[in-house]
Amino acid sequence: MSKLVATMKKMKANNLSGMSIHNDRKTSKHSNPDIDTSRSKLNYDLVNKDKLSYQKIIMDYINENKATTRAVRKDAVVVDEWIISSDRDFFADMSNREQWRFFRTAVNWFQNRYGKSNIRYASVHLDETTPHMHLGVVPLTKDRRLSSKKVFNVTELKNVQEKLPEYLQSKGFELERGVRNTRQKHLDPAEYKAKQDEITEALVEMLEPAQYDERGWVDNWVEQDSLRAEINELGKKKFWEGMRQRYFDEELELSKVRQERQQAEQELSKIRDELKEIEEHTSRLKAENERLSVENQNMINNTRHVENTLKGVLSDENIIPKEDEPVYYFDGLKPPVFLGSVREFIEMSKEKFYKYISKGNEQYNNTDYGNDIKKFTLAAVEHLDQWKKELLGYCENLHDKVLSGVGSVKALFINPSEFNLRFEERIFSDYILRRKSFKSESLKNFDPVQEGKNVATHYIQQERGKQIR
Repeated sequence: MSKLVATMKKMKANNLSGMSIHNDRKTSKHSNPDIDTSRSKLNYDLVNKDKLSYQKIIMDYINENKATTRAVRKDAVVVDEWIISSDRDFFADMSNREQWRFFRTAVNWFQNRYGKSNIRYASVHLDETTPHMHLGVVPLTKDRRLSSKKVFNVTELKNVQEKLPEYLQSKGFELERGVRNTRQKHLDPAEYKAKQDEITEALVEMLEPAQYDERGWVDNWVEQDSLRAEINELGKKKFWEGMRQRYFDEELELSKVRQERQQAEQELSKIRDELKEIEEHTSRLKAENERLSVENQNMINNTRHVENTLKGVLSDENIIPKEDEPVYYFDGLKPPVFLGSVREFIEMSKEKFYKYISKGNEQYNNTDYGNDIKKFTLAAVEHLDQWKKELLGYCENLHDKVLSGVGSVKALFINPSEFNLRFEERIFSDYILRRKSFKSESLKNFDPVQEGKNVATHYIQQERGKQIR
């Protein structure tokens, strides 16, 4: 069964204008996001049908009906506003007519219990999530004194919660009273002060209960000022003790949070250090991977070059790509020196070139032409850049494979035949030695085809460790 919602809020004179604007939807700007302004036209008031301002219908009524001629205090409660509603299921299958009868029945109960004229408005809102009614009761006592504390003391508030749902049930509405003694939130000091006033009144009433007649009017009123002061003082002391304990509890919780945060920061620092080590290790691995990748590519290129060279020297036609053709250096005295492919020679440094071509020169150091050979070797090193340019032109089909020489000596050959080398031997001997009777033995056992096989096989087995399939 659905439960009745019946909550009361005390209003002072300075609250009336804002409350009137809100209840009667006199503005299009609302702080409540649940208000659907397109449905506001469905709202109605069961009492203040002309929708007069609350300032007029409440303050004028109080001034006309209160017993004393003294002005109403600024802090006096001038109207107790009740919100009457239930849950969504209660209204789900209810027709508009039945909703009207529900709120009308609730208004009748309040009018019968607190006086018809004291009910100044009953604004029904259908433009929010759940239908509800704002019902305003001016708290005038039977002897026409304005006192919310007297009219709605704790006993009477309990009566509303019990008797109103019973009355509504008798009229055919399946409702029961709300949950007893619920505590929904902690109170701040201002809220606590207001609640403390209600508790004080409750204690006073329990000590000397007020008597009500059938209309709800209080017959006897007993002032208990000293008792109220004593209870208030006790309440304040208990309140501040509670606040102090709450402070200590929160400080303890904050200390725990600080400690947990410190531990978390230490863990985070440790994780950062580990992450830094991982990043450095990853960087080293990446560099190593790049190095190995380059080395692997070079191995692949060199293997292809060796394959092409070997295929070239083993084939009858000896046709291989120009950049893979073998390059030889021949000075006419020592056997021809294999310098690698055209591509490798183009990338060769002067230091490496000198190391290759000067090997064996020491056997001529103590001869008459030792200095001439040394000078020729150095001249060949200086001619290296020119040969590289010519080889690039050869690869790009700009000219044939005949290269320039050092003076009249060719010295550098691309895939030479024995004839090429023997012709060059004669020129070299005349150029260097100037002795026509000199006979070099450098080409005695030189076979270009067999030399190509030897070079390629050695290159595969010793420097790359792979066999040509």
